Amino acid sequence: MPIYEYVCTECSHNFDVLVREGNTLSCPQCSGTKLEKKFSMFAAHSGAGTDQPGCAGTCPGFSRGSCGSGLCQPE
Repeated sequence: MPIYEYVCTECSHNFDVLVREGNTLSCPQCSGTKLEKKFSMFAAHSGAGTDQPGCAGTCPGFSRGSCGSGLCQPE
């Protein structure tokens, strides 16, 4: 089952959701049903090499999702 990122067009809340067939989606913040699916990048991590910071919002001053290599990029 895929996880998709959505933004609510009613309250602008961004959230991730595990999508199951037949589910009716709604915003967890305002319960709105007017949602837009956001484009997400596929991420894969390997155990080889040294640990690098990821794009999980753990790097202060770096933007999440702006990386193509799995590393945070400056804003």
